[in-house]
Amino acid sequence: MGKRNLMFIAGFLTLAAAIGWGQDTSDPLSAFCYGTSSCTSNGTVTPVNQITPQFGFTSTLPHTEDFLIEVLIPDNYTDQSFTITGTQGGPTNTSSISQSTTRIPGDWNSGFLTAFLGYPTIPVDRLDLWLPSTQADDPGANGYFVEQADLGITDIRIALNSGLGPQLNIGTLPVGTIVAAFLADGSGGYESTLPAGALYATPEPTSIILFGSVSLFALIGARKVQKRR
Repeated sequence: MGKRNLMFIAGFLTLAAAIGWGQDTSDPLSAFCYGTSSCTSNGTVTPVNQITPQFGFTSTLPHTEDFLIEVLIPDNYTDQSFTITGTQGGPTNTSSISQSTTRIPGDWNSGFLTAFLGYPTIPVDRLDLWLPSTQADDPGANGYFVEQADLGITDIRIALNSGLGPQLNIGTLPVGTIVAAFLADGSGGYESTLPAGALYATPEPTSIILFGSVSLFALIGARKVQKRR
């Protein structure tokens, strides 16, 4: 084998190691919201109100593969499990969805999410691409506990047809939680969520909290006035 061929193979292997065998970043997943939730990517993450978000994921090409949800909880919270429910699941988008998450052992506090999960590693899911967003709202976080739900073989649609794909629900998330997804094709290949396409749980808007507090105090005051009369 000639020196030029050896150099080509070495270069190819280096590139393959950098992007990760079996990991596809050319067709990434992105979160969307529906129902009472709204969300738009800010170029870093996709913020959504932490209170019971309604969401799903789309891909740039349609896929019918094993659909995995990863809930990344800031590691200064007590780890908790979730039940993900929804509709339009399964390979024909006709099945109901109800699946509890399972804790992945350990604390993801360095490196790549794919490596932590035991998947082929890619450069786009580094901890430092998500953690700064979390630390802006939760400075005590140093990483994430990972809860995973396997929703089985599911038909994921393109963004224009997002309403035809899975419609998911989850309970109230700790502030700073990230929700990402993977599609596993069964032969070692994965479609992943790019950082900007992952959901990010933001605090309940202050205006709503203040409105609730004012309403409560007004109600208490009204009751006191009634008692005096």
